[in-house]
Order: sequence, then C-alpha cells, then structure tokens
Amino acid sequence: MLYLGLDTIYDEPHHTIVFSDDYARFVKGITKKTYELPDDPSIYIQNASVTDDSLAPKRKISSLCAGSSCQ
Repeated sequence: MLYLGLDTIYDEPHHTIVFSDDYARFVKGITKKTYELPDDPSIYIQNASVTDDSLAPKRKISSLCAGSSCQ
C-alpha cells in the first residue's frame, strides 16, 4: 500500500478499481496461505482530495494505491 502526495492534479474520481483480467484467480491467490500475487493484479486507487481539498495543499493531491503493482 502506498500513500502518495502528488504535485500534479489528475482528473480521476474519488474511488477507482482496476480489475485484473482474472479477478477470481487474483482473489484466490492473495487469500491462500502462500499469498501468491499474480502477474496481473487488481488495483484500488483512492483520490480523496477530489472530494475533500483539505487533505492536500492547493494544486496538489493526496492518493492511496493498494495492490501489488503500486510498488
């Protein structure tokens, strides 16, 4: 999970989910005891400052990225 402060404003909604091509396999892979991450993960991005501008300085955004591709 990454918490980001960006100096570029992206016109994205508050919540974005990018699903992998095989979402069921992705969920199964991360919930097994081995925690295997697939090559094609699903990613959740939160752009909270789009609805609450107090979360970042003016003309900047704060964002959260959750998923193995956020590294």
